[in-house]
Amino acid sequence: KLSQFGEHIDRLLKLGIDGIIFANPLYIEYCKFHFPSVKVIVSSIAGVDSVSRLHHYEQMGVDRVIVAKSANRNFPLLRSMKEVFDDLELIMTDGCLRECPYQQSHLAMQAHESVHPRDDCEHSELQHYPYNKCWQLIAKDWPAEFLKISWIRPEDIEQYEAIGYHRFKISGRTMPEEWIANTAEAYLRREYHGDLLDLIPVLPKGFRSDVGRGQLAFNLPNDRLNGFINHFVGCINLCDESCGVRCTYCDTFAERIR
Repeated sequence: KLSQFGEHIDRLLKLGIDGIIFANPLYIEYCKFHFPSVKVIVSSIAGVDSVSRLHHYEQMGVDRVIVAKSANRNFPLLRSMKEVFDDLELIMTDGCLRECPYQQSHLAMQAHESVHPRDDCEHSELQHYPYNKCWQLIAKDWPAEFLKISWIRPEDIEQYEAIGYHRFKISGRTMPEEWIANTAEAYLRREYHGDLLDLIPVLPKGFRSDVGRGQLAFNLPNDRLNGFINHFVGCINLCDESCGVRCTYCDTFAERIR
């Protein structure tokens, strides 16, 4: 009920919060109408990946938009979005398969589990399926599929700053404190000389465990990716409609570093 939602926001305000991230436009409109002092931020889950969709949220009066992760490599789009709305934010540590077919069901399961005890949730037996299936598909064509994911390396932040982006988010709230501190430090330094997968928070355990002669199942030295981003900065983006057809950049790069 919206009345219960309003009571929840009121409790949050009494605790001293000054901003809330929403993925549902219904809640955004309700909050802006009944609690105009609250800073409203649009979640990346809302899928803001076009200028027109951004414009709709701007008309709702939102204060900030976290851009859909899928847009991270589309520099022409990112430039156009910045012309429409100033306060935009990018997620840097995405680790999900590009255009993952399990994404929506995964998000739905997580939403259910956030309001039900995990042991009692009717979806609990499926909670890891999308997560593991996603990485099975990534591993099937390693490292090409991983290169197609829209992560942002610490060294590449300056490319986004050059087109006006100055808010960046490290996703990984469920990760241990040590991981959060180490990852934040790498991005603050703007360099990392280890395995890029160290900075990605959503790896199933089996993908980082020791195999064979003590080697990691999957790894990708970050230094080998120097210059990788330049292709996306300086070209017309073909990721959405022509990945693997007219554009094979990631597959070719993968062969080079394999």
